[in-house]
Amino acid sequence: MTQELFSETTVQEHYDRTVAQQSERRVFNIPEEDLCAKTVKQHVDSIITMYCPGRLLLDPEVYTAAPEAAGGDAFRLRRWMEFTGSVRLLRLRPRQRYSNAPRVDRILPASAGKAGQLVIERTVRVREEMQETEKYIARQFEMIREYVDWVNTDLEYYEQSTRNWLWSLIESKRRRLCPDAAHSSGD
Repeated sequence: MTQELFSETTVQEHYDRTVAQQSERRVFNIPEEDLCAKTVKQHVDSIITMYCPGRLLLDPEVYTAAPEAAGGDAFRLRRWMEFTGSVRLLRLRPRQRYSNAPRVDRILPASAGKAGQLVIERTVRVREEMQETEKYIARQFEMIREYVDWVNTDLEYYEQSTRNWLWSLIESKRRRLCPDAAHSSGD
C-alpha cells in the first residue's frame, strides 16, 4: 500500500496554525519588563526559533538494496532516499505541485541519530518489468526532490511574512509600553 506525500494540509494552513497563531499568543503574553529589556529583533528571532517547524533536508542519493527473491522468477526491488526534518513536513501541500503527488511505500522517521528513509519497494516478476519499474521509482524520487524544494520555499516565504508581522506587533507594543526603548528596534 503506497502513501501519498505532500497532499494533506497546505504549508500556509500548517504555518498559520502552528507558528503564526502561537507566535501571536506569545507576543501578547510577553511581560512588560521582558518586552522593554530586549530589542524587537531579539523577540522576533526568539519567537520564530521557538515555533518554527524547521526544514526538510533530503540526501540526493538514491540508495539500493540487493534484489531479494520473492518466489518463482520474481524478485523484490528496494530503493530509498534519506531525509532529516519533521515527518509532518512530508505531508504538507506546497503552492506549486503536480496533479499527482509522489508516493512511497514506507516512511521511516529519523531516530537514534539516523536519518529517516522514504522507501519504495516493488516486486518484479519478469526482467521486462525491470526497466519500467526503475523508471517509475526514479520519477517518484525526482518528484520528491522537487516537492521538498517547494515545501521549503513556501516555509521560507511564510516565515518571512510572519517575521514582518511579528515585528510590527512587537514594535507597536513596545512604543506603547516602553517609552525609553521606542527607538531601539534592533535592526
